[in-house]
Amino acid sequence: MMRARVASLLLVLVVLTGLSDAGGGSSGFHIHRERHPHADRHHVPKTRAEGGGVLKDDKLLQDRDHIREDLAGSLTDEQINKMDDKELEFQYFKAHDFDKNYRLDGLELMAALAHVIQHGDHDDDDRLDAQQLKLVEELIDDVLYDGDRNNDGYLNYVEYKQGRQKAAGQQ
Repeated sequence: MMRARVASLLLVLVVLTGLSDAGGGSSGFHIHRERHPHADRHHVPKTRAEGGGVLKDDKLLQDRDHIREDLAGSLTDEQINKMDDKELEFQYFKAHDFDKNYRLDGLELMAALAHVIQHGDHDDDDRLDAQQLKLVEELIDDVLYDGDRNNDGYLNYVEYKQGRQKAAGQQ
């Protein structure tokens, strides 16, 4: 059910962005972010099918460079460096809650994951190719499967923390 909702959202994005262009040009899902010096060094999470999962991925969720990029202008490097892992994860969650409703939806999760998937092979235009978009879709499905306890299509912070604790117990 959740996969169908996320897949529907992605289909709308594909149609709107022209990713399905068979010409192989520069079409694709576009993330409106500046290129950062660390953008090509982000850790790419594994899907559940690959034995991974975003909610069990400490390297992704506690990546100070990634969070520094996402919070540029909001927090100083000094503030970020002083944070413990729990504070860092809260800031990661908060940084991607664009509508400030204390829940992450599929599009917010897409934005959170899409720029770590990119490998710098798109001439600095931050576009995802079809394979990368498929990976992002799988990761979003994994996050919602692992974390969305009430099946409302959102991941609130309590669900996020419960999903993290459950994932930690499975490692």
